[in-house]
Amino acid sequence: MKLDMKSLFDFTGKVALVCGAGGGGVGTAISQMLATSGATVVAVDRTGELVAETVAQVTQIGARCLGITADLRDRKQVDAIVPRIQSELGRVDFVVNIAGGTQKGQFGPLENTPDQVYDDTFALNLEYVFRVCRDAGKLMIDQGRGGVIVNIASVSGLLAAPFHGPYGAAKSGVIALTQTMAIEWGRYGIRANVIAPGSVRTPRSEASKAPLDERAKTWAPLGRPVEKEDIASSIMFLLCDGAKGITGQLLNVDCGVSARCPIGGLEVFGHHAAQSAQANAAAGAK
Repeated sequence: MKLDMKSLFDFTGKVALVCGAGGGGVGTAISQMLATSGATVVAVDRTGELVAETVAQVTQIGARCLGITADLRDRKQVDAIVPRIQSELGRVDFVVNIAGGTQKGQFGPLENTPDQVYDDTFALNLEYVFRVCRDAGKLMIDQGRGGVIVNIASVSGLLAAPFHGPYGAAKSGVIALTQTMAIEWGRYGIRANVIAPGSVRTPRSEASKAPLDERAKTWAPLGRPVEKEDIASSIMFLLCDGAKGITGQLLNVDCGVSARCPIGGLEVFGHHAAQSAQANAAAGAK
């Protein structure tokens, strides 16, 4: 089947659930892109103010937006999301789970990690993802039209996560869970993929005391932090039919951070390369 490039990102008639849609970060960016593509957006966030901001932005673009205020750490509130979408909109086609992250006071060595930090971290980064995807997946199966799920993990879920171990473990769980969705639900026409961002420039990260741009120069091969639009455009690709052969995959959007050699980058091997060049020059090597 030949793809029509002009209609590749035409999501007219689609309903897209975005968890973590407010705050001016990735969730807001993807909500705006979905709206521009004609989708009806379901914007979920933890406060009415955050939800209202995104609803206003989406409707200004000209798309329909259903706003839902929910604390994603609360099971009852999470479990009410998909039934409400079914009741008010009748369908769900896309699920994008953005919400997550670490909170102030959640960093520290494993031996000093309180139970509450562990519980809260898993609730916000893994449990709600499971519950939303479980409910949306069942609805997609019942609808018989397939669908697409994109979950957000982190480069912290790829290997070790020093001093934020519960977060890394939760994000590793998101990766494994998403790949399992792809295997179990592929026969229903449901695709599921996961994105692992590096440090993303958002209003929240910009408020950090350590300048993000300066830190990125030391660890990112591209020399810059990930922009929210980098993540949002990657999500859009995974949602569209141009990616209809892609499921169960992990896409690292990290400005090259995860491609670095574990024992160092230019700062280590550049020194060795310079020494080798001097030695070769002295020996007359060509």
